[in-house]
Amino acid sequence: MIHVTPARRPYPLLAAAIVLLVLGAGVAWGVDDALGLSHAPAAVPREDAAAAPRRVAAPAPPLASVVVPDEARTRKAGAAVADALAARGLPRPAVTPAAPAPPETTTPASPTAPDPSALTTLRAAVLAAPGAAPESYRLGARGTELAVDGTDVAGAAAGLYRLADRIRSGAEVLPAADAGRLVTPRLGLRLTDAGSVGREPDPAAFAAGDDYRLNTDVVGPALLPRAPWVDADAMARVGAQFRQFVDHSVAQGYNAVVVPGFLEYVTFAKVGDGHAVYPPGDTHVDRARAMVAAFGPVFGYAEQMGVKVFLLTDMLAVSPPLEAYLTRTVGGLNVADPRLWAVYQAGLAELFESMPFVDGLMVRVGEGGEVYAQDGWDYSSKLAVTTEASVRAMLRALLDTAGKAGREVIFRTWTVGVGAVGDLHTNPESYARVLGGIDDPHLIVSTKYTLGDFYSHLPLNTTLLAGAHRRIVEFQARREFEGFGSLPNDLGPLHRQALRAFLAANPRVEGVWNWTQDGGPLRAGPMSLYLRTGFWQLYDLNTYAVARLAWDPDTDPAQVTADWAYRTFSADPDTVAAIGQAMALSRPAVTRGLYIGPYADRSVRALGLEPPPMMWIFEWDIPTGDSAALDSIYAVTGGRVEEAIDEGGQAVALARRMRDLVAATDPATWRTRRSASTSPARWTTR
Repeated sequence: MIHVTPARRPYPLLAAAIVLLVLGAGVAWGVDDALGLSHAPAAVPREDAAAAPRRVAAPAPPLASVVVPDEARTRKAGAAVADALAARGLPRPAVTPAAPAPPETTTPASPTAPDPSALTTLRAAVLAAPGAAPESYRLGARGTELAVDGTDVAGAAAGLYRLADRIRSGAEVLPAADAGRLVTPRLGLRLTDAGSVGREPDPAAFAAGDDYRLNTDVVGPALLPRAPWVDADAMARVGAQFRQFVDHSVAQGYNAVVVPGFLEYVTFAKVGDGHAVYPPGDTHVDRARAMVAAFGPVFGYAEQMGVKVFLLTDMLAVSPPLEAYLTRTVGGLNVADPRLWAVYQAGLAELFESMPFVDGLMVRVGEGGEVYAQDGWDYSSKLAVTTEASVRAMLRALLDTAGKAGREVIFRTWTVGVGAVGDLHTNPESYARVLGGIDDPHLIVSTKYTLGDFYSHLPLNTTLLAGAHRRIVEFQARREFEGFGSLPNDLGPLHRQALRAFLAANPRVEGVWNWTQDGGPLRAGPMSLYLRTGFWQLYDLNTYAVARLAWDPDTDPAQVTADWAYRTFSADPDTVAAIGQAMALSRPAVTRGLYIGPYADRSVRALGLEPPPMMWIFEWDIPTGDSAALDSIYAVTGGRVEEAIDEGGQAVALARRMRDLVAATDPATWRTRRSASTSPARWTTR
């Protein structure tokens, strides 16, 4: 398909390559003169991390039964509570679906926190609260019953999952401050990528480290080159992975998922006589129908769990017959011509009808090309939407179709270096010029929280501080430039700082998009596939934290880390405390060890571009040998070489301290029911 991935390549990397090439040509007469090199101090957020104090786990209530509304979501959430109690060593209570009681017979739960040992039953119910959001809920007690009252099924499920999380985390199930309080998520839209769904664990490919393909389609393993087009067994495996991922995401507090796909599900039957784009007998039609029939039920599972589904595409998405049709009728890929966009409108309308569970389309215009294409397919994307006029024409057309269908369009501002809108992502003036005046309630604008890519040593993104549009903030859990999740890297304090800054300045911020797996080449770094292979638990901390912060941005990140450590690794207070202390050191270890501070803390411009703060490492493990790049870094540091070297020594000392903290824990206190990757030995070898 069109083959999007939330990543910067190839164009930001191409920009860096151009910088390096011209550097080589310019060294002879001076780096500054050759490149127009300039730099100034960057407003890098200060990161202050601390470990939570040692805490003895709170007792879990000895529930004998869990009674929930007879809905798929609440049955699943009730089972999560039962599983959490079993994980704490208590008997697993029975989960009983019950018909809803008449509202007039349901009395509000007591606002007084009960004695957990006196609770024998957990009862969830839907109890409307005027003006409350569907996901809102109250926790309380009715005699010996622990009560979860949701304003909707979504709220009842959310409350149950919160209780399950507290039980698994060793936290107090019902703190006095929460008894009877209406809990509503601060951010109503909480998206994830599709995790590692559809990706195969291939140790040899990961070890080779030379596969830079960026296609993130989840359907790849199930594709066949001819009818019936979809391998049923492979599709079943993809479906199982997708359900596992959705269940995990919902339990953490997310309510939307972004799945790559668009053109491969479209026949363009609404264009002309139905055969204008794909003539009779064209295999694109049968394949698209087979794809809808096969994967519609797979992705439709998310809707059953109360999760919104957004399909993700690059624009301009094309296939050879589609491009030929546009050439015949529009004269080529004239992306400012409404006639071109009318074809895509017809395709989008068809998609919304054939896959009615799809809530909207996410669009990126800043990357594209063959590197994003699925092997064996002729769907691809082109970098064509690169002017203000073309972006506006595209958005107005897609929004018209989405609005009529009651759907949404999410537009990513990731356009770094591409065309006249190349600084849309980082320049508030460009943002206002390109998107100003597009006032549509169905438009959501999605932007990375950093003023650039997902590096450290970057300011917060100033374009998120203002604007009239609905906004969501992008985060990356498995940091592609910082070891692809193989290094301890607790981003909770930084992410909280960013969210709170944006919310304080911009009331239009309403959501987050967290990348659990995506970003960068799919097989770079030590092999890890979220929820499935490798030490994915390490970067699951950042996914868990973003969800907690999206519900409540005032949540203490140190406590989030402690909760994650308890539920993931150990129930021993000393071991949990040691893990928390190690993770509190992880950010200075990463930011000093992987970056040259005197360079990284400067905002640099060269050739009219903004080189990233990590110019001395390519991807994750290849230091540059380019003397021109190093000359440029040296010019920016202003002779602070000893300071830069000293930071490296500090990082090594911090890493050793982290290792020692974890190695000093008692191995017997670590859980063994999970993979061996969760043992302290795994930490000490990193």
